[in-house]
Amino acid sequence: MILLLPDAPPVASDMDFVCPEMAWSNIVALTRPTDPWSPETQGTLSIKCAFGGKETYQVDGNRLPVGQGNYLILNHGQRYSSTVDPRAGAESLCIFFRPGFAEESLGSLIRPDDALLDDPSRPHDEPVHFFEKLYRPNALVTPRLAGIYDTLKQGMPERGWMEEQLHALLHGMLAGHRDILTEIRRLPSIRLSTRVEVYRRLSRARDFVESNFDARITLADMAREAHLSVYHFLRLFRDAFGVTPHQYISRLRLERAGYLLITTDLPVAGICRTLGFESSKSFSLLFRRFHGIPPTEYRRRFGTG
Repeated sequence: MILLLPDAPPVASDMDFVCPEMAWSNIVALTRPTDPWSPETQGTLSIKCAFGGKETYQVDGNRLPVGQGNYLILNHGQRYSSTVDPRAGAESLCIFFRPGFAEESLGSLIRPDDALLDDPSRPHDEPVHFFEKLYRPNALVTPRLAGIYDTLKQGMPERGWMEEQLHALLHGMLAGHRDILTEIRRLPSIRLSTRVEVYRRLSRARDFVESNFDARITLADMAREAHLSVYHFLRLFRDAFGVTPHQYISRLRLERAGYLLITTDLPVAGICRTLGFESSKSFSLLFRRFHGIPPTEYRRRFGTG
């Protein structure tokens, strides 16, 4: 087990260095990026999150911002780069699983459906591949990542404890993987391969929304990202995710508004403008419906100031 703490010297960002030279260890890397841009590299199956800010990954032309509890999964060999604002003080937690570790850990937990998500033509006995996308916070993965982060901040954890955490983390990742199958099955198509492809397109559009929800993006912008007509995009997005694109954007903005209220001194009107709400009145109304209390009361109750 290799642990890279924030004050550790940098290592070459190259899969050929990280894996063979370190005997294919699982690697848990907690870093505080000092450069705004990390060059393109590749790695093993990995999960990435950020604390105290965000780090934006570039994967196959997509911008995927990681922070505020969400996380990104990349499969073995995937190439990526990342950008971050060093002044924000974000800390990046990346866990790289050695080849074979996921299969050893998941074992009989892997069902035929899991393999079908990546390629419906795959034999059922091949290892599962995860959807490479942003995953929203959930009860199985997010607390586990936070626990690993908190433990690393306190010092070097015991090897046995960390190995248990990685096994549990993989089980949580697989549970999220299966949730995707539920969403895919909601899509109206006879062939599973068609539904998987449509879901990939919808996920690309949803990741686009995650990257730009504070800007003025239109339904046409989102449909273009998915390579679908506006009509089909709207219908399929609602079928897969249970909400309309507009409802999804509103939820992201209201979650972000709550975060800004308790972590910054920005006035309510400033937060409203920053997140693209049309007026302070409509923002306050929507905020109260979503969080249960007005913005000023939310800041008073939960703010750290």
